[in-house]
Amino acid sequence: MRYEDFVARPRRAMGEICGALELPFSEQFEELFGAFRMTGDSGRGGDVIESRPRRPLDPGLLEQWREGAACRRLAAELGYDEADTLN
Repeated sequence: MRYEDFVARPRRAMGEICGALELPFSEQFEELFGAFRMTGDSGRGGDVIESRPRRPLDPGLLEQWREGAACRRLAAELGYDEADTLN
């Protein structure tokens, strides 16, 4: 489950998430979405499910990513290529 898939097709992605977690799916989830604060909230606000602009990547973290085989393997496993993760 990826962020990009969720914001592109929220209803479909939420249905898949609920199915995987064996939770009931509510047709009103998009109207209720903004009423709940999520654990690990990034601090970004908004009640609308939509793609947000990327924040600049810390140069130190970028260097760690370039040197870390595990990060590259994870990105590949999730279907991201290097351009996706570095831009």
